[in-house]
Amino acid sequence: MPKIEPKIIADFPNCPQCGSEETVSQLACAPLKETGKIDKEAFTVLRQNIVPIEQPMFAGVVVQCIVTLFDVCAKCGLERCTRAQIILAPVQVQGMPTHPGGNGPGHNLFSR
Repeated sequence: MPKIEPKIIADFPNCPQCGSEETVSQLACAPLKETGKIDKEAFTVLRQNIVPIEQPMFAGVVVQCIVTLFDVCAKCGLERCTRAQIILAPVQVQGMPTHPGGNGPGHNLFSR
């Protein structure tokens, strides 16, 4: 599968309600970044939605997808979109696991 860096199409660093830049995932992951368990430059989020923007012809094909990344403001608690980006992801057959553990709650149908 071709490896490309995500192309950021929209970035929302500040909460639209209170203006804070700090998010819950940033607070939770800060100790892991300090100890080197997570890359210091990693962009952390609580949730993501992945939607294909090309019509796949069959499973296994790599298509462009929009990924919207969501987090919660650490100051006021508003859930908000923090970034939108384009990635390449393989098309999966619904119900077919992408890794051990299946594609139930907490698992994405796409991997990058």
